[in-house]
Amino acid sequence: MTDNENYLSTDEAHDVLISLSEVLHQMERVVSGNIHCWKWATIAMASAVNGALTCHLSGTMQVGALTEDDAIATMDALQNGSHDELPKKPKLANPHELLKRARREDKRFERAGCVLEFSAEQKRAFKRLFEIRNDFSHFEPKGWSIEVSGMPSIMLNCLKIIEQTYDAWWAFRHLGDDDYEEITKLMDTLKTVLVNKR
Repeated sequence: MTDNENYLSTDEAHDVLISLSEVLHQMERVVSGNIHCWKWATIAMASAVNGALTCHLSGTMQVGALTEDDAIATMDALQNGSHDELPKKPKLANPHELLKRARREDKRFERAGCVLEFSAEQKRAFKRLFEIRNDFSHFEPKGWSIEVSGMPSIMLNCLKIIEQTYDAWWAFRHLGDDDYEEITKLMDTLKTVLVNKR
């Protein structure tokens, strides 16, 4: 990807890399005592795991991670050669639907990455991560507290989901060697930081 000062260019796989980099940056701030950076670490981890699942589910038609309506409309338009009938602004399926599709072949719309298996702990962590992310992102005018003692475990389990998509290769098949190596380093470093934070 090339950037200049006026445009940011990215794609799903590079966004996972950037999101993981941001998780690490915010975790380093948490470790140095800035507890409020859990917010940004959580939002970045949600972006990373959502992006990894999107990459894993997207095949050559790029419909595997879309909402059911948009996936079907896109496939119909492409198969009928009716490009003017393509959804104008196709929407990504919600994170819980993406996780379900990643582990169930019968829920998929196209061939892409292999079927993945997630532990009950990973599924609970994923659900909790997005609940917390939603609280942070859709903040209501209220005071509230969040127990952060369980956050390293939640983040580690979500990192394992990303690692599974990474190990399955499909999601990151278009990355160059340097970017692929960078994701490896980021995941290894993050794992160490999160284990030490538990």
